[in-house]
Amino acid sequence: MTEYQRIDDKMYLNYISFHNSFEVRKPPKFALDSTLVNMPGGYYLLHFNNPVDSLTAINAKNYDILYQQERFKIEKIEVFRDSVRLFGDAEFRKALNNTRGETTALINKRRTNEVENMFELGIENVRDVYGNLVNEPDIHEYQQFREFFTQRIKPNSRAPFDGQFMDKEKPLFEDQPMVKPKDYREYWMNTPLQEKIN
Repeated sequence: MTEYQRIDDKMYLNYISFHNSFEVRKPPKFALDSTLVNMPGGYYLLHFNNPVDSLTAINAKNYDILYQQERFKIEKIEVFRDSVRLFGDAEFRKALNNTRGETTALINKRRTNEVENMFELGIENVRDVYGNLVNEPDIHEYQQFREFFTQRIKPNSRAPFDGQFMDKEKPLFEDQPMVKPKDYREYWMNTPLQEKIN
């Protein structure tokens, strides 16, 4: 919203108001902290930052386990306070056993990135005991209001011939090549509710 006032035969900005709404995305309230693959046991061990809701955590449709880009079925799920064990089927255990030596060799050669890329996990629709959905961003909406009031209009002012101009990329009074006016204390900054100075 804007408002103008007339001085002589020209209109000058008197007031302008801005209203913005924006979102701030914070980390999820419920998230997967870490994943461990137990090759001899044939299971994925998932650790969460909050206690898990057992009804959603026990549902095999909420997970995908992959090994070397191949998807395997989940045979059994064990739910603990803040962790879940996903046991792969016989085919999964067989695949792990067949490549256990290869995986161990990669680890010994410190090629852990290649090992990590062999294992993938998909997870959705799992909640914690507080009802938070796993990996769902915590989004907060905010409203911002800004107002500018023209306190004084100087229609006959001229730019200084030998002075520097302000840098518009910097805050008003931060290392600006300018001198504050003598009547600076009469100007309001940030709020029109300034205390009276006696």
